[in-house]
Amino acid sequence: MRVSLHRVAKTNPQGPVPNWSFAIPLLLLVAAGAAFGHAAPEVINEQINEEIEAAGGLSKADGQLILQRAESYRQDADYEAALADYALAEDAGLGADVAYYRARMYLEAGEPEKAVSEAKRFLKYHPGNSYAQVTLAYAYADSGDYPAAVEAMEQGLVKHPLPTADHYLKLADWNLESGNTEQAIAALNAGNKRLSPQVSLISRAVDILEQSGDYSGAIKQINTLPSGLTTQPGWQLRLGDLQRKAGDSEAALVSYRKAAAALDAMSELKRSQLAIIELQQIVTIRLNELDESSSE
Repeated sequence: MRVSLHRVAKTNPQGPVPNWSFAIPLLLLVAAGAAFGHAAPEVINEQINEEIEAAGGLSKADGQLILQRAESYRQDADYEAALADYALAEDAGLGADVAYYRARMYLEAGEPEKAVSEAKRFLKYHPGNSYAQVTLAYAYADSGDYPAAVEAMEQGLVKHPLPTADHYLKLADWNLESGNTEQAIAALNAGNKRLSPQVSLISRAVDILEQSGDYSGAIKQINTLPSGLTTQPGWQLRLGDLQRKAGDSEAALVSYRKAAAALDAMSELKRSQLAIIELQQIVTIRLNELDESSSE
């Protein structure tokens, strides 16, 4: 008995490659890949038909191959074909495990409420799964439920094997959306502690603290930058601006002078770049402003 399966999507010669940092916990696609490599959909079709003829129906191994094909459809944004294959894979014996993949697809397709439902269904059978928790967090955030997104992301990051700076940036943003500035800073600090100091996390913390008027807190954040970065002219300018807002003009003058010295030490070629020229102009303006205020 040869079964006609739905149409073949465009093939990815490298096989399914998830495009999210929090994707793929798994098990199922790994098993499929180990058994059959990263096959093109039409090759999977042929393999499945051969096994159906031999066994008289779909097996769990077929389900893994169908799931691999569904992910290929998802990457091509062919969500209708992906949904059909997810259903086939589930019927072939993969059961509720397919809900994780369906949740990611719904999230990509702009249907966060359905993504929430599928992620929760998966977590019912796999409580504490880090990847599913993070997927659930993104789905909550896309549906506008930021407190729930924060809770899900915090749970997902506890034992996540591959946390990224973006996870903590999102967690900070969702805390801000929930009106929790202190928790936003705490999330960024937690990311720096776990990942080692990250420029993106520190920069975001500086922005938040400056906007909230906590200039001394922002200055402390700059001082946690990885070794060598604080001497760069851009950061010295930022430090001087914060010191000036905090009312410490003397410290600001020192920082501006360090920025000017760092710029002067650059090669002529680098100083000719537009960004460096603009930075030099700003530093000069700041120095002139402090000189004028001190002479009054």
